[in-house]
Amino acid sequence: MAEQNDDFDVIPIDDDASHSADVFDAIPDTNDAHEESGIAEYQHQLADYYHDQEQQHIEAGDYEAAREDASNAASYESWADQNAGTPDQSGEAKDEYNQLDWAVWEEHQGDADAHAAESYADHGDMDHADQYADAAAGHYDAADYHTDAASHTDVDTSHTSDTSTSTDE
Repeated sequence: MAEQNDDFDVIPIDDDASHSADVFDAIPDTNDAHEESGIAEYQHQLADYYHDQEQQHIEAGDYEAAREDASNAASYESWADQNAGTPDQSGEAKDEYNQLDWAVWEEHQGDADAHAAESYADHGDMDHADQYADAAAGHYDAADYHTDAASHTDVDTSHTSDTSTSTDE
């Protein structure tokens, strides 16, 4: 009989090995195929939800949130396949995550270069300002490329921020 402790139940150890099988027999069978297929279906629904969220975040230009959604979708797809007893088919979602991870990195680099371009322009150094503006545009183009590679639909992900520093009119 288990003794009550403040934190948890304490089950005394019985040196008689013949009783140990009884403990395992009392544990409910969670490997029931019907239960697993229900869990797998639910996890597939969650994966679909996160794929939808990923697309919405891509369309909104929130690559970091899209990356997180892709990660969640990959996890739920993998778990669903495991619970359904089928081969793991989360590779596409994992690829999407990797593409979005690169997109986030490129976007951050573009932001840093755009900031540097503004700073140089503010100080009248237009040669360096133009150089950093061009670099920022390249990073933003690369971010868009990676986001397009991750996207399930044809979404215009191009950055609309103006990185030009030219004073030409």
